[in-house]
Amino acid sequence: MNEALAMSTPLFLSLVLACAAGFIVIAYESLAMQQGWPVGKLFRNNAFRIIFGGLSIVGSVGFAATELSILWAIGILILGFIAAFILSFLLKSLVQWVALVLLIGSWLIQFFL
Repeated sequence: MNEALAMSTPLFLSLVLACAAGFIVIAYESLAMQQGWPVGKLFRNNAFRIIFGGLSIVGSVGFAATELSILWAIGILILGFIAAFILSFLLKSLVQWVALVLLIGSWLIQFFL
């Protein structure tokens, strides 16, 4: 039982990171406009936001729902949203870079662990 939990911990972490990065990518532009933070070109691009933001959220939650359970999917969605919110207000405009690092990091964890 403990081995199964240890095996799923990197997967769970990568799904939460991907979901958080997706929320940051989607919501950053409007949040930055309200707070007066700068917005990079990439985060103004709707195609980037849909592909990398939307698909990260849908993919991570969808994978959790089909492979784990609906409760895991809801947990990943909630934790991803909370993590994105906290990171956005702590890191302000630097969160744009953090979102990209989170996306790449989550992919590396998923593919290589």
